[in-house]
Amino acid sequence: MRDVLFRNATPAKLQLTEEEAIMHDTIHRAWQLHLRRQRTARDVDLERRYNRMREACADLAEHDPKLFKLAMMRDPKAGFPLNARALTETPPSSGWNHDWKRPQE
Repeated sequence: MRDVLFRNATPAKLQLTEEEAIMHDTIHRAWQLHLRRQRTARDVDLERRYNRMREACADLAEHDPKLFKLAMMRDPKAGFPLNARALTETPPSSGWNHDWKRPQE
């Protein structure tokens, strides 16, 4: 009964032969190398995109400052409404706002 209720969450260490341990370590290192290369490629791509966006913003600011200012202005009505909330199993701590009305445009 005790084994069922209070089972050790950590599995027992694998008992590997020397050859199996070498294979396991080689596969593990290869997987870590693969993940590192993926991370590096993603970081390089994101940096390239960020630099291109900065260049585009600089060009826009240089050629048309009025349009640049419009492009950089944040519209509070645009995007996802902050008062919309994902459904959860528990109610919010503040309760339900029954008087809420959608903002008029």
